[in-house]
Amino acid sequence: MFTEVRKGYEQASIKTKQRPNQGIVETLTNLRERSLLYIDELAYENSDRILPLNGNQPTLAKFRVQDNDLPHILESLRTATMISHLDLRYNRITDEGASIIADYLT
Repeated sequence: MFTEVRKGYEQASIKTKQRPNQGIVETLTNLRERSLLYIDELAYENSDRILPLNGNQPTLAKFRVQDNDLPHILESLRTATMISHLDLRYNRITDEGASIIADYLT
């Protein structure tokens, strides 16, 4: 499943002639299917499905998600309907990025 999200992200980046964020690619490559189940039940009840792109992960520490990465991430999630939470904590997302996310959700 994460392989499909990674491929979608890379394709969306290529369409806009932007180089994919290496940290995102590496994170999506290394995640295992079982990591979809979020362990912290205090944060997310009922073990919801989460895509952990939080910037404090070792694979994202040098390549934190920025505003220009968001359209490609969100495009790749259009077909990944099994994911109900996207963890973007500890990244470099500004008000512009928040606006991109809001537009995607509406």
